[in-house]
Amino acid sequence: MSQYAMPFLIVNYGVEMLFILNNRLAAQKNEASKVHQIMHDVTVTMFNDQFLDELFRPQKIYTVAATRDVFLSLSKSSIMHLSSNSMQTLFALMRMGVKYQLLTLHHPWSMLEYTLNHLEALLPLVPVGTKPSVTKVQERFLALHQSLSVGAYAQIRYELLNLSLGFRVKVSLFMTSKVQNPDGTFNLPSASFLAPGPTNEPPGTIRTYSGGKLLEQTTFPHGDAKLPVPLHVPRGSWNPVDCRTRFSRNGFNMYTQGPDVLGAQTRELPGAAAATAATTPQDAEADAFELQVGAYGKEMNILSHLAGRQSRMANETVKLSLFEDEEKYVPPAMPVRTAAAPVAAVALPPPVTAPRPSAAPPPPRPVPEVPAVARMSSGAVREENRRLLDIASGMGDRSGGEHTGGGADLLDIMDDI
Repeated sequence: MSQYAMPFLIVNYGVEMLFILNNRLAAQKNEASKVHQIMHDVTVTMFNDQFLDELFRPQKIYTVAATRDVFLSLSKSSIMHLSSNSMQTLFALMRMGVKYQLLTLHHPWSMLEYTLNHLEALLPLVPVGTKPSVTKVQERFLALHQSLSVGAYAQIRYELLNLSLGFRVKVSLFMTSKVQNPDGTFNLPSASFLAPGPTNEPPGTIRTYSGGKLLEQTTFPHGDAKLPVPLHVPRGSWNPVDCRTRFSRNGFNMYTQGPDVLGAQTRELPGAAAATAATTPQDAEADAFELQVGAYGKEMNILSHLAGRQSRMANETVKLSLFEDEEKYVPPAMPVRTAAAPVAAVALPPPVTAPRPSAAPPPPRPVPEVPAVARMSSGAVREENRRLLDIASGMGDRSGGEHTGGGADLLDIMDDI
């Protein structure tokens, strides 16, 4: 498992997100100042130093749910407001765009080319003051490249593709260009060139080694064995860092083919079900597992917390709709009974109860007589108190106590009250 897949995951997904946002903001004819503000805020938040420090440290790759949380937080870092449906569609478009471009890479080094192409294509879309943030990320990838082998790049590509294994969402741009089939699968183009690496050989040769020595070599026919190397990159001169000798063209903005190439990205395409993911049983199990660990994942999702630190301005919000018909969409209502179709009432028989035997009412209970209370005069009360005091004094004498007369004073006070 690679410890450096996270930078390639978040940066490539993030640039795809910015490409889509820029296209939709322009198609909806938003003010240029607001478009620049959104592009600046999201880019600066995603490429700030603290976020990048966490992103480029060695770690395991995030799950799909944790990755979605990161971009949900990033979407809230600007004045942009996305509905839940738009955010779901945005993330699906990001996944499908990255998935297609990863599938069409022909060499592990192309993973770096793809990422650098992405960042270079982003530069013209962001304001001048934002460009240093993009350049800073490029420098981080160049430094990381020094420690990654060809096998490490192959592992990174493998892990990024596994995140979208079985995930198929129909994208209008891919459907119209015949890149995607009605079932959501891709029509992958055949290779036109061989990778021009200095040690790359045409496919079709198998060598067996033991102890560093060649034991056996066999060949077999392969269709790509006769492919040429690119004319602009002679064999041995390929350098994925140099834009002039890059072999892969992946990573450039796919949404520049027209002003509104995503306008037809609606909830339902003709002749098909709603444009949602076609998942496999393995995906369903993975989703269930992510739900179980969701609370733990959110607590441990440091990138999401870092991205969410910058809250957007509440006084001026740009509502972005990724659906052409989102404003007109009304969820289906439950059927309502009207007077035109009355429902016949069903007469129910009265409940059957067992007859109770007749009985005479019980006789009334006698009311106890309450003796009349005679009001005593003040003198009579005082005399009664003295008599009780004498009784109490006699009890104190028998027990050896000494009467102090305090009780008479207390009784006198009570009499006065």
